Amino acid sequence: MNNSTSSICSSNQTEIDVLVWQIGALLFPIVGIPGHLLMIITMLMSNRRRSQPTSLYFIFISVTETIYLLFIFWDWLDAVNLVRDPRQVLDCGLFYPFVHGTGFISLIIFVQLNIDRICMISKPQQTYSCLTRKRILVKITLAFSTLLLFIFHYRFSLHYDSNGFIIYGQSCRVRERAHRWYYSIWPYIHLICRLTPCVLLIYCTIYIFYNRYYENNDRKTSSHRQQQKFSLVLVVVGIYTLTALIPITILQIFNQTMWKYEFECFSCHCIENNILAKNWKLLNALCIMWETSIYMNKFYIKYLFSSDFRYDVKQVMFYRNTTETTNRN
Repeated sequence: MNNSTSSICSSNQTEIDVLVWQIGALLFPIVGIPGHLLMIITMLMSNRRRSQPTSLYFIFISVTETIYLLFIFWDWLDAVNLVRDPRQVLDCGLFYPFVHGTGFISLIIFVQLNIDRICMISKPQQTYSCLTRKRILVKITLAFSTLLLFIFHYRFSLHYDSNGFIIYGQSCRVRERAHRWYYSIWPYIHLICRLTPCVLLIYCTIYIFYNRYYENNDRKTSSHRQQQKFSLVLVVVGIYTLTALIPITILQIFNQTMWKYEFECFSCHCIENNILAKNWKLLNALCIMWETSIYMNKFYIKYLFSSDFRYDVKQVMFYRNTTETTNRN
């Protein structure tokens, strides 16, 4: 074995990439999961939110992102030796679909929500007939069906091995028959699957922003000014989502140039330092945490920039009479 290339096996717990992972995998679930739970409770308990079919989007976005953050937190518990490795419990072929798949489902549902917002703007007369609970549930079900793609991919590609190694994880090994698929084909399919929803999301948010600021600029009510502000926030969220998802997706494309390390690191331990490998691992950890940040902030963004939602949250938390909310509308 060539010691100069096998140094990517380094597992020194003081490495910066490990520290980045341990901090982010603890911080984001602790911050994000309570926000998602409050979002679900508000959408279910508030009379006004419960009467809006689009509340289903927020409920399922919160559910999928909570699952994502729980698995990230489980991985952190394993990193500090508090529980068994989730890849060993579920096998790699089931662990990664619940991480990567739920994140993708959340993105798809978020895009569907903004497409329906455009329908509300462009066809207000048909809103009530088009945006029914039944139709929204059908769209959400179709979004969840994409999880099958990730399940088939990872079950076909990975298997658990306590001495194995894959570039972005531990204790996993790429199946021998899946090397060409995993390193040469799947990264580009994954890039298209992520890039397309991100582009649609940015288009939808820019359309909403243009409508609120320019086509209806003659309306000066406080409600409309709040809609203008929130439409600008949506544009920022769309751009941030793109910048957070694409770097880690592009980075996975370069796995195909590092496949040799998997063979050389199989059943080996830390040997010596390698600058290229260490830099790659650090960049990988930073990009994963950057992606994770978009799955923990939707409640807080909506709470900060929507006074109506903030009011509904307070109504639900303190069990106030919702009659006042109805009168405000």
